[in-house]
Amino acid sequence: MEIIEISKALLTPLIAIVAVYIAYQQYKLSKFNTKRELYDKNLSVYKAIMDYLGAILVSGNVSSLDTANLLRNTSESYFLFKKDVADYIDELYKKGNKLHMYKIMIDRYRNDNSKNEEYESFCQKDEELFEWFTKQFDETKKLFKKYLALHK
Repeated sequence: MEIIEISKALLTPLIAIVAVYIAYQQYKLSKFNTKRELYDKNLSVYKAIMDYLGAILVSGNVSSLDTANLLRNTSESYFLFKKDVADYIDELYKKGNKLHMYKIMIDRYRNDNSKNEEYESFCQKDEELFEWFTKQFDETKKLFKKYLALHK
C-alpha cells in the first residue's frame, strides 16, 4: 500500500519531467529546421552570385540575361543578410554593366578600324575589370562564410 502511495506521488513529477524534455526536444528541432531553411535560402543567393561570376569568366563579358538572373535570384538577399551582401550584389551589378559597356565600345572601335587612345583606354579598363571579377570568387566565399558556416 505504501509503495502505491509513493508511486502515485512520484508519477506527477515524472510526467512533468518527461513533458519538459519533450518540449525542449521540439524546441531544438524547430530551431534546427529554421536554421536549415535559412541556410538553404542563403546558399541559393551564394550560388546565384557564383553562377554570375562563372558566366563572366567563361565569356569574358556579361549579358543582359546574366544581369537579370543575378538580380532575380538574389532579390531575397535584402531580407536575409546584413547590408554588406546587398552592397556587394549592387557592386557586382554595376561593374557587370560597366564591363558590358566596355565590350560594346571595344567592338565599336574594332569594327571601325580606328584604334586610338580611347580604344586603348577601354581595353585597359576592360582588362582591369575582368581581373577584378576573377578575384571575386574568393571574395564571395569570404563574405558568405559567416552566413553559411555550419559550425559556430
